[in-house]
Amino acid sequence: AVAREILSTEITYNRSLTSLHELYLIPLKNAVAAGRSIVRSSSLTLIFTDTDILLSVARLFLDDLRARVDSWSAYQCLGDVFLGFTTQLQAYINFTNNYATTIATIERCQEESPAFRAFLKQLCGQPETQMLDLFGLLLLPGQRIQNYIHLLNSLKVHTPADHPDHPNLDASLERIQQVDNLMAEVRTRSQRERRLEKLQQTIVGVPILQEGNRHLIMEETFAHLKHAHYGFGPKDDAGPIYQHVHDIGMFLFTDSLIITAINNRHFPFERATTSTHHYLAAIALDSIAILDMPNSKFLRHCFALVAGGERWVCRAPSAQVKFAFMSALQKALQAAPVLQS
Repeated sequence: AVAREILSTEITYNRSLTSLHELYLIPLKNAVAAGRSIVRSSSLTLIFTDTDILLSVARLFLDDLRARVDSWSAYQCLGDVFLGFTTQLQAYINFTNNYATTIATIERCQEESPAFRAFLKQLCGQPETQMLDLFGLLLLPGQRIQNYIHLLNSLKVHTPADHPDHPNLDASLERIQQVDNLMAEVRTRSQRERRLEKLQQTIVGVPILQEGNRHLIMEETFAHLKHAHYGFGPKDDAGPIYQHVHDIGMFLFTDSLIITAINNRHFPFERATTSTHHYLAAIALDSIAILDMPNSKFLRHCFALVAGGERWVCRAPSAQVKFAFMSALQKALQAAPVLQS
């Protein structure tokens, strides 16, 4: 049953890759050849070269799978077929490494060519593409690698312990898992870069964020507190009194902490608000000291940051948020010397 599932899902995957070639690439190349270019030939190369290579790899793999499954018996093996397939996995690594360029090229072509936008809209939701658009189809190779891992694990479970297929299944699973890990690293790096780009646009006046291997660990909003100097009344034994000055944003990176002032704007007759972050300070992690402030009559969920002669007293919205941020900052402080060495 698992072998049949591997074959049937591989057939579906092949159809999807074939639709990229036949429904998208071929008509666009024909338009170029006829002098009615919808997209430049160079752009087509950037978008479809990797998926065409994946299609060639998938077709050969499908032929090998079909030959084995069609003659299936209790002693039949698939591990060696998968092991042969793993020698072609560099195509998936190349596809993942070029994925950001592929997406950027599609988006640029959409901006430049109304005809290309109409072409994509016409093909969107076709049965041949499993009702997926071009961007959805381009997600399938990465998902298929993860499917292989699930299917191989399932095949191992249903294969007797003394079956000769086990060594090849184990070797295949290990190699595919390695590729999946590499692809996950590329996806994570891309997501981090996009997050930095978004923060660069969100925080008014912030210096350039994309430097080295910097990435965002977490962000949180706190109340910024300062001593209240009222100048009257007896001193309270509960300790000093603080007042809320304004809300601040703290963006914890692998090498620094960026602090912003948050301005909230309210609109007449609406509950909705918009928040704007204005850059206040960037503090290197190796210069930060973090101090816990126990709860008192006037203080709850507070901590202090000391850096460069300044002291930032912050109140978290809850004990959980305080603990999470202080823990993340402490871990970042411990890791910072390692990252900088």
